[in-house]
Amino acid sequence: MIYSISGLICGILVDAVLLQIPAGLVFKIMVPNTAKYETGTSIQIYTQLYVREDKLVLYGFENEEVLQAFHLLLDIPGIGAKTALSVLNTFDIPSLLQIVHQQDSQALTQVPGVGANTAKKIIPYLADKFKNWTGIYDEEQFPTSHPLIWNEAEEILLSIGLTQREIAEIYTTLKQEKESEWSSGEQIVKEVLKRRKHSG
Repeated sequence: MIYSISGLICGILVDAVLLQIPAGLVFKIMVPNTAKYETGTSIQIYTQLYVREDKLVLYGFENEEVLQAFHLLLDIPGIGAKTALSVLNTFDIPSLLQIVHQQDSQALTQVPGVGANTAKKIIPYLADKFKNWTGIYDEEQFPTSHPLIWNEAEEILLSIGLTQREIAEIYTTLKQEKESEWSSGEQIVKEVLKRRKHSG
């Protein structure tokens, strides 16, 4: 496994940099946002070798944090290296964190190749994984209850006649009170119905 490569940038392509190491070899490394790089500068790039039946592709990132985000994206079913790189080319880590925190799947559709269904799949997966990045992200940004739990409860509540507005108002109250205590969508649904009954 090639974890990182240090060398001199001897060329910049549309979606890759050419990195020459002291031994004279030149590596073509696919990177997000090539505008960050300058020909003639010495850098260290953290890499991931992507193996396919017909070719080997080397992907590179400016730091370990972005490399880790790339790994997380690759773990999502249906997300390949090309799409993962496109996500990181479109958003930097702070922006991606904010999108996931706000569950803004619409924002992710700005990424080439990412439609609405794929975006909705990415959000809950990354929300769960990001909160395990100890020391990088504040735990308060990612509450302990999984976003899928709230999505599951919302689908049930909509099916029994509640409106999006009613659900949003109740969710706001529940999350402020004791968000970390919710362990299932069914539990949330029961609590919502109980409160509606008492308020009615």
